[in-house]
Amino acid sequence: MTGRGDRRGHYGGRGGRGGGRGRGRGRNNHAADELDSNKLHSRKAVAPARIKETEEQQAARKSYGSWKRRLGETETDRTTMRHLWEGAFRILEEGDRDWRQQLPQDLNDDEGTGHRHILTLLNTKVVGADFDTFINNVHNFLLTLTHPSLLRCLALDTHVGSLYNLFGGSGGKRAVQFLQRFCDALMAARRSGASLNSTGDIGATLLSASLALFELLRRERRMRLNEDIPALVDSIQAISDVFKNETCSDFATRTSNRLNDVRALVARTQDLISDDRMGDNSNADDGDDNISFYPRDIVVPSNRFDNDKRDIADMSIFPTRDEIMSDDKEFLPYTDPNQPHFLDDPVQRHVDTYFRLLRHDIFSGSKLRPIYQTCDEAYILTVYSKGGFIWSNAYGGKKSYSFI
Repeated sequence: MTGRGDRRGHYGGRGGRGGGRGRGRGRNNHAADELDSNKLHSRKAVAPARIKETEEQQAARKSYGSWKRRLGETETDRTTMRHLWEGAFRILEEGDRDWRQQLPQDLNDDEGTGHRHILTLLNTKVVGADFDTFINNVHNFLLTLTHPSLLRCLALDTHVGSLYNLFGGSGGKRAVQFLQRFCDALMAARRSGASLNSTGDIGATLLSASLALFELLRRERRMRLNEDIPALVDSIQAISDVFKNETCSDFATRTSNRLNDVRALVARTQDLISDDRMGDNSNADDGDDNISFYPRDIVVPSNRFDNDKRDIADMSIFPTRDEIMSDDKEFLPYTDPNQPHFLDDPVQRHVDTYFRLLRHDIFSGSKLRPIYQTCDEAYILTVYSKGGFIWSNAYGGKKSYSFI
């Protein structure tokens, strides 16, 4: 009885221990679940919360999306053309900064849709007597092309440069013809008495035309050689004078100032060409006018002194005493590859040439030059620059020397 009781107690004890272990494992699993849950919550807390767009940002996104869809429409449609460039200018004026920077990238896209719209506008002409549609499209296009947010942003300069290159065409012909056609349309509308709804914007358009021309000349220097530019500048100035009383006087003044800048660029280029031509004529009898003559005297290294080596690897970088005291000229090769050199391999010649010239530039000032000499019965005292002097035997033998 007692034994069975002990066994029951023993089993019960084991059961108790088993229960204890079971309860222990349960508590550990619960703690682990809590730890995993805490880690999950911490990871969720670390993840940045998405910033909600404001109503203005949502409106800007929607407006830009509507404008961008027009790039996929037919570029020859006049309604599309008008909405496209009105929308582009509106985005640059009122849009979000990110969309202002995105606009020139979409106009300069790899698919060429933006380029097609630009080329179509540049090739348009006045249809019948509809001057207002043509002038209004030119107005929005030029204001877009010369907007400060494009010209003053270095991050967009590559895209803006591509747009100006497209605008100018070969030698600037496309831009000159387009701007001249715009001036002719304004003058024709003025003479015919046609009503222009955009008369108040003509001053801004003329200013933008002068800015676009100046920016194009600044970026595409070859365009300065275009012979039609002076006539175009005169046309823009004449149109500005005609509409001076109908537009803001500030526009007329700024337009004249910018056109003067254009004239200065062209005149400077013409002066440079004239100087080159005069130089060519003065050296017409000289067949070697394009040859560099530095250095004029060329010698070949031939162990004339201890550091006069053909192989620069055998030379001491610092001038030796024998090199300093030698009256022989050091070998200074031509930088012109068409001039003779004792090395035939172009790479070795390049290294040899620039090693010797650089060494000469650094150490040539340390060479001694005689500045004073006196003679007695047996010896000659010669004083050199840099504080050196030599006592020499009257018969040619050196007795002593000193350098300071």
